[in-house]
This record gives sequence, structure tokens and C-alpha cells, in this order.
Amino acid sequence: FEQDATLFWVSRSSLWRSQNNGETWLEVYQYTSDPLPIYIRQFQMVAHPGDRGLTLYMGVDDHYAERYYFLRSDDTGATWQEVTSACSSNAPDCPNYSLRAAGTAPVLFQPRLWFVGWSTLPFGVARSLDLGLTWDLVWSETPAWEVVSSPDFDHDHTVFTALIDRSATLDTSLVISTDGGLNRQPRGDGLRRQDFYWSDLESSPGFAGDSTLLAGLYRNSLFISKDAGRTWHSIFPNGPFPICDYTSGLL
Repeated sequence: FEQDATLFWVSRSSLWRSQNNGETWLEVYQYTSDPLPIYIRQFQMVAHPGDRGLTLYMGVDDHYAERYYFLRSDDTGATWQEVTSACSSNAPDCPNYSLRAAGTAPVLFQPRLWFVGWSTLPFGVARSLDLGLTWDLVWSETPAWEVVSSPDFDHDHTVFTALIDRSATLDTSLVISTDGGLNRQPRGDGLRRQDFYWSDLESSPGFAGDSTLLAGLYRNSLFISKDAGRTWHSIFPNGPFPICDYTSGLL
């Protein structure tokens, strides 16, 4: 941001870009279909390592046509191409804004839920190694709510997954992978919750050095871990109201 001053604003069915710190805005995407039940459900951006450009990823749900479009732009939103969606239309199988791009390549992760009679896709975590062209299921034991990657993913290949329901094999609702999502180990000692539904997990920007994570558990507490998720303690007490609200999705 210090170099390009670029901001994005996502409305219901359009994407706006500012390249002067918000002084002026340009609409770089608009879904043109009518009637109106169109929603942008996912958005991620990845900086190009060799220039100031950005690769953008966006999931657009057309309820009326029962189509879910997954789009990629390699030129900061100037042009778009449709790639393969990991989500279903008109089905809440992918939590809103849960798509994650890890590393500069990048590797894409899409957590998925499952509701009886709504989604035809299996629950778990889908991963793409080819910029959204194809997806493979790398976690299938439980539904998943959120994926968080290390800011140093290119080197440590570390990714955390917050689960819906407790893993029977790992006896936890928080798991870590240090090989890019293939194999997982249990984490979460000290978290007072059996699942992460409507909660939020974030990694420190300096995770490579401080191993710090924050977890805001819905209608529970705000927790911190300073050992890459092995142990946790509360830094905000229990209360009657949620620390992390699903409508905002952010700590």
C-alpha cells in the first residue's frame, strides 16, 4: 500500500478500486444481470513479487440463475477471466469472505460447510495449486469454517484450519499443517470451545518471528497464542455478547 496506494471496496454486486488512497474510485467489476439477487461472496488479492500489480480473486453468487462464478484478474482488476468455483450457488457451503490466498504463487484455500439438501459439494477444505483452475479436497473429516495461512507461507508452508465440530481423529477443532495443507496436527490447548462456528482466527503479520495467533470465539472470549497455536489463554473475559460478529468477520 505504501507503494501503490491501492484500495478496493466491495459492494453487493460490484467492485471499486482507488489507486490514490481513496480520493477517486473506478468501478472495475459490475455484474450486469437482472433481477437483483447477486452477491459478491469472496474476495482476495495477492501482490505480484516483481511489480506493483495485483492478482484478484472474487466469488460471485447469482441466486436467480443458480450460478456461482469464480473470477480471477491478473492485472489489478482491468480484465477478468472465469476459473473453477469451489462453492455452490444459493447454498451457504462457503462462509462469506472465507477464501484465502497463501504465498505469492499463490495456493488457494476454500473452507466449506454442508447443509442437508442445499450443497452438492463435500464439506471440508478445498485447495487449488493452479490459480483456481482445479481444486482438490485436502480436509474431509469435518466441515471447516476458516483457513489462516502464515504470512511467510512461501517458506514455512504453514496453514491453520478452524473446524466446525471436533475432529475425532485429532481430538481438536483447530489443526495446523506445515506442508501446505496435506497433513495436519492438533492445536488449541486452552481454547474453551468445541468448534469455531461464527468465530475468527487471525495470524500476526510477524508470525514468522513471534508465532502469535488471535482467536475471537463467538459468545466466548478473545484468546491469544504465542507458540503457533499449541497453547492459548484468554485476554478478554467471557461475556454475554460475541467478541467476533459473523457479519463483520474480523477481529
